[in-house]
Amino acid sequence: GVQTCALPISNHTVYLDRLSGIFDEKKSIDRREEIKEQIKSLTTTSNLFATGTSYTSTSGSIPVLVPTVVDSQLYDVTFRRTPLASGLLPRVTNNGLFADYVVRTSLSTAKWRAETAALPSNESTYTRYAAPIKFCYAVGELSGPLMVASKVWQEALRYETEGQYRSLKELEENTIINGYPTSGDYGGTYTDAQAFTGLIQGITTSTTSGSGTAKITLANLRDGIRTIREAKGEPDLIVTDYKTFDDIKSLIQDLLRYPAPTANVNFGIESITFEGVPIIPDLFMPTSGGSRELLILTVKKQGNIQLRVLQEATLEELAKTADTYKFMIKEYLTMIIIKQAWCYRYYALA
Repeated sequence: GVQTCALPISNHTVYLDRLSGIFDEKKSIDRREEIKEQIKSLTTTSNLFATGTSYTSTSGSIPVLVPTVVDSQLYDVTFRRTPLASGLLPRVTNNGLFADYVVRTSLSTAKWRAETAALPSNESTYTRYAAPIKFCYAVGELSGPLMVASKVWQEALRYETEGQYRSLKELEENTIINGYPTSGDYGGTYTDAQAFTGLIQGITTSTTSGSGTAKITLANLRDGIRTIREAKGEPDLIVTDYKTFDDIKSLIQDLLRYPAPTANVNFGIESITFEGVPIIPDLFMPTSGGSRELLILTVKKQGNIQLRVLQEATLEELAKTADTYKFMIKEYLTMIIIKQAWCYRYYALA
């Protein structure tokens, strides 16, 4: 386990001094009062309050007699939501190193026949698929002195563990959308031969290009939803970037009417459901002008899109070869799309 045995007493407390005897708190208080009397007339511009560079030559100026106090809160400006990796796509347990499944691709044919007619048989068509489980890692390492000294403010290990987990979830979200396990690059996709194929690369049957200049339209949304339904899919989620999300808001805004007289108007649109299908923006969707995307998905029907998980994110301590604590957070999973024709992709949007 982690050995970080910092002494459980307050800072700058004498806890052993055989020469001077037992620490006298009263003398300490008297001495502090004496110092206060000596410097009570000083101001923040006095020489004793000048700044220096006592820590390192590059640390900048620090107060000499005025201590600084660091906020107890860590302000994390890296935070991004991961809606698809956090439950919008179902996470399904998986045994073995492959997501192995069978799809019925066509039904047997039923026919009307005459009484006592011959009854030839026929059968459905089945196809078996196997998607390999992929392995994802986030690795951290902290020195022993850092782990002990950091307790003055906040425990560094706790923050670094949380940061490594977040990096794992962000990679997962990015791969769900942009994963491209092929050499070369394509638009804003995340290219990694060890990753699984994401939604953008996995949807190939029903696609429409905006040629880099067109914005999404309400007619586009209706066309995509109708195409999916005619293919026997049931669209239940639309994912896009914030710019395209705002474009849809603008299209809807023109159709809104407010009753009169209206003294106060709560103006703007916070969320959108189009023909029963919720639309969510995701920060991991491509955002470059002319390369934006909108994906209409069938998620729930027949478990069409699943994250198959062999092992969820798990922290594990690594070998100790120095005065450091090294650890990894790992997970094993892949994504499968049972029938990608039940989804629609608009790409190269302005």
